[in-house]
Amino acid sequence: MHNYYDKSARHFVNALKNAKESFKIEVSNYTLNVVLEDGTKYKFIKEAKHQNFFIAMKKVEKDVTFAVNELGFSDHLKDESIKPKFYSSCYQIAPFSAKKIFNIDLNSAYPTALFQLGLLSQETMDYLMTINKIDRLAAVGCLAKNKNIYTYQFGELQEVDNEKSEFVNIWRLMVNLVDSLLQDLVAIDPDNFVFYWVDGIFFKEKPDFKTLEQMDYLIKECGFAYKNENIRNFELRRVSDKIIVNFDKGSRKIEQCFTDPHFVGLRNYMTKYLM
Repeated sequence: MHNYYDKSARHFVNALKNAKESFKIEVSNYTLNVVLEDGTKYKFIKEAKHQNFFIAMKKVEKDVTFAVNELGFSDHLKDESIKPKFYSSCYQIAPFSAKKIFNIDLNSAYPTALFQLGLLSQETMDYLMTINKIDRLAAVGCLAKNKNIYTYQFGELQEVDNEKSEFVNIWRLMVNLVDSLLQDLVAIDPDNFVFYWVDGIFFKEKPDFKTLEQMDYLIKECGFAYKNENIRNFELRRVSDKIIVNFDKGSRKIEQCFTDPHFVGLRNYMTKYLM
């Protein structure tokens, strides 16, 4: 409930608890539903979305459903070994800072990955390109929908369940296709590599012409488009088991924080063998 800023939702739920009612709360990415014992449902919106988002989401779900049912993607739905990966850093050079750094940013990386996997039609891909970036990402992200369900009996919380989208592994495949491309770019110029996050990769300095040519060929061969962006005041540092990255992108100041996999791996090793 704390993520839902609509006071009416909080007041409604509190009133039900105080009245010792039995009900369920369904919390997803964008909505909170309160379902009464007689099946009556009250819906509260966490974040207002444009109609284009809902159209795009339905198109994506329709295409993926077709691919799963008709094109042989159903096996991936059961593969629990697929783990999404969003980032990597050059362990040896953290901390690192630079006034200016070279960045390659993939355009519409996740929709493009779905399209290259054969999970989106050209019509849906074209439509996604007409809506704003936030709605486009949200529409694709709905493949990994996550719903928490809180069951109350006579005003008291009795059970908490979680429902994941049946397409969560499709979403993981999409994420890992982008990650694989970024890892291949690292392999082309490993000594120059600093960090990548989701769909953007950073190098200490602009690669030479031949190296850039290799990267350009690889990206386009994989069916992606990209741009180079002006990144300034880049700083990468470690705080305990976290890596924190700050930089200026145009007029925006950006901070990213994530768990350092190398640090965690070392900690796990020490815990297992040395303690």
